Amino acid sequence: MRSQTDLHKKHHTENIEHDWKLIGRPIVVEKNLNPSQEEIDALHNEYCTQLKKLFDEYKVNFGIDKNITLNIY
Repeated sequence: MRSQTDLHKKHHTENIEHDWKLIGRPIVVEKNLNPSQEEIDALHNEYCTQLKKLFDEYKVNFGIDKNITLNIY
């Protein structure tokens, strides 16, 4: 299974709209019909970690101040 994370930015240049997307690295997930809460939490943690890395790496490209942090609750 592959995880896809999109950060969208609408940018208008000469009446042309651009839709930007970032795709993070794949997160390997093995099929498990009865995952434990620990397994679910570990996968959720990995997803959130990768999402934060993408945000931190590209936020200034999307007009977000470099001092802003992404908080996931």
